[in-house]
Amino acid sequence: MAETLGRGPFVSAGSMIDGRVEPLDGPSIEYQGDIVINPSAYFSPMNKDSLSPGAVKGWFSNPYFVLVDCIPSASATGTIAAAQAPSTTAGVALNLTTAVLGTAAGVGVWTPGVPLLPAGTTVTQTVGAIDFGFTTGTTVANSSTVTVVDNSLFTVGQWIVIGGAGSGSATNIALTTQVQSLSTNSTVITISPSALTAVSNAPIGQGNLYSQFLPPATQFGPSGTIPSSVDPFKVAGFGLPMNPNEGSARALSVYCASIGSGTTALTVSGFDIYGVPMTELITATGTTIAYGKKAFKYVSNIKVATAATTGTPANISVGVSDIFGLHVRSDKWEYLNIFWNGGFAVNNTGWTQALSTTASTTSADVRGTVNASSLVIGTGVLASTNGARRLTIMMSVPLQNMINATPLNQNSLLGTTQV
Repeated sequence: MAETLGRGPFVSAGSMIDGRVEPLDGPSIEYQGDIVINPSAYFSPMNKDSLSPGAVKGWFSNPYFVLVDCIPSASATGTIAAAQAPSTTAGVALNLTTAVLGTAAGVGVWTPGVPLLPAGTTVTQTVGAIDFGFTTGTTVANSSTVTVVDNSLFTVGQWIVIGGAGSGSATNIALTTQVQSLSTNSTVITISPSALTAVSNAPIGQGNLYSQFLPPATQFGPSGTIPSSVDPFKVAGFGLPMNPNEGSARALSVYCASIGSGTTALTVSGFDIYGVPMTELITATGTTIAYGKKAFKYVSNIKVATAATTGTPANISVGVSDIFGLHVRSDKWEYLNIFWNGGFAVNNTGWTQALSTTASTTSADVRGTVNASSLVIGTGVLASTNGARRLTIMMSVPLQNMINATPLNQNSLLGTTQV
């Protein structure tokens, strides 16, 4: 007999039942999706009392996951590390950019000083985030008022992290704060604690504490409880779906000013969109920009892997490329729907499928990537990121990948283990 079976239809009506809006109201949560019964396969009653698997025939209902929906920052060679002569000693880190420089409303940027709790750990690290946040806002020093693009993206009690607003120093530490109110003016929110620094178009991301109580959640712990990390998810009742507005993760670019002697390779250490550690070795190629293959969301450090042999090393810089990560395993182009620069991608130019072998520091991304500037859209126009073009990536998961995805086999959905 099936574990749970009824005649149906089953209706999840939420607050429509009684008019009450409760904190856990939200979308239903399911394991491995749905199957629609094939009515031609059975004569009533169907085989509901089978003791064996595979008792009911039907079709796998395969929705699209929205993975990315944002306006990425412009691709540039010096976003993460400005041009500098690297050390002649292997293992010494480059100086990463420490300023949060908002470019436009609604556009995430490289954001240093962000707290991250890596997956499976209990110790928070401070990292730089690529295209951080689900929106932007402009802060005023020592003020609780933040001007935002659209305050309907926020809820009262929501914990957020505002890039660069937590310190008046040049290090631009992120501010962890809580939304206190939403103004009737749709572009204003108030926060507590207040911003310490004035930042224009500061990126705003989600914190990893979701109990939306004011003042802070004293019902569940000390009054000083605050988020320990950023977290690209969004509360949806009992569920916590990934927020595609925070879904931009990108491969890095490395540019060397000359082909002479000097540093030829860098080791990038950081984390993917889920906070899983990852490392990549990128070799500089003289005056031609070298592109990484792995999609980073967070960068902790970039170190010299190959030291200079003779003479003064040429200046080297690190930025973000047009290569974007896919956040579930992508084995087949046909399961992707991509919109870029106002058009629909019509072929697989620019797509790299998920890695099918054991990962290494030089292998492809474990879940796959898309090079936006190589995509052929409906108009036939190719375009690189410029801080104004929207990227939306949606993907269905093949049947085999979905039904094989269990707590004991995550690779079919999330790709092979990161290195």
